[in-house]
Amino acid sequence: CLGSQVAAMVDADLAVMRAGAWALELVPHVRWLSLRESVEEFASLMTLQMDLRIEAANLDRFRVNFRESPDVNFPQPIRPLVSREVLVETLMPGAALGEWVATAKGSAEGREHMRRVA
Repeated sequence: CLGSQVAAMVDADLAVMRAGAWALELVPHVRWLSLRESVEEFASLMTLQMDLRIEAANLDRFRVNFRESPDVNFPQPIRPLVSREVLVETLMPGAALGEWVATAKGSAEGREHMRRVA
């Protein structure tokens, strides 16, 4: 469950980023970076990610896009247990990606496997 606390934290973070971008754009040589526009683009993407129905649709898309890759799996959203603030998905067995990469780097077989999935 996403909850209102997460939304409030994201809103607070975005407010800080907006204030920082505004202040930095007062510096003449920084204006060309368009920091405020960049922050607004980031804010719109974060807002989309806060809607867990969109995240469920992304999982569905990933599952379709990688269906021919036996080494890559994504959890499946469990509908009707998906809403704006809740995403229930299947449990996927496996290891954290960072642990897997660290282990795989140590062997030729692991490096070959990483090359195939990359």
